[in-house]
Amino acid sequence: MTRADAYMALSTPEQKQKRFEDSLLLVKYVVGRLAVELPASLDRDDLYSWGAIGLWRAIQTYDASRGVAFSTHAYILIRGAILDELRRLDFLPRSRRDKLKAVVATRDGLVQKLGRKPSIEELESATGLKGSDLDEVLLSEHTAQVVSLDDSGSDDAGIGAILRSNREVDPSSVAETNELREQLAVAIGRLPKIEKEIVILYYNKNLLLKEIGEIMGFSESRASQIHARALERLRSFMLPAETAQAAEA
Repeated sequence: MTRADAYMALSTPEQKQKRFEDSLLLVKYVVGRLAVELPASLDRDDLYSWGAIGLWRAIQTYDASRGVAFSTHAYILIRGAILDELRRLDFLPRSRRDKLKAVVATRDGLVQKLGRKPSIEELESATGLKGSDLDEVLLSEHTAQVVSLDDSGSDDAGIGAILRSNREVDPSSVAETNELREQLAVAIGRLPKIEKEIVILYYNKNLLLKEIGEIMGFSESRASQIHARALERLRSFMLPAETAQAAEA
């Protein structure tokens, strides 16, 4: 698709059908970038089907006169269609939801006690969950954040938004964003090697989770789990002062 095509009005059935066929790779990209936990009854093909419905909705509603590229418009609607279905299905089983609540309660207790977010190791010690067992719970929480009703479009409740923000109109926003990016760069440097590599491949190289898994030598699901663990660790590195203030309030 050329740059001119990206802003072309879609008025005839032939134009719409061609744009649909040309844009199916965007659906694949959106699905591959969703680091979420799926119940046993679903797989990525289901997400692809929902995304295709969102793509067709984007084609039907696209207005080139607004000056927004079709890919931007479509990305929002594809992702929204997938998240709407995940919300509707209430994807977390009761047992996993109960475990998540227990871990969150333990973490909140540690924040009150320590005056900061606990490290992964402290959370493991307090919950008795180790390695992939805790990773599964963190991925459940991450998934819940992604598909929450007030979802902001960020894959990671803030970290990714900082990494992806390249420019702002307001000079004060630029300064604040640049400071956050510097802090985040330092925090990423503190991650264990595997977590650091996944964060770089996911955000800097824009690779799909399946591709990351293939490079790293493990499954797409495991790539999602480690991604969620890395985000939890980054938050503990990035927000100690903020959580301390919250604990004192």
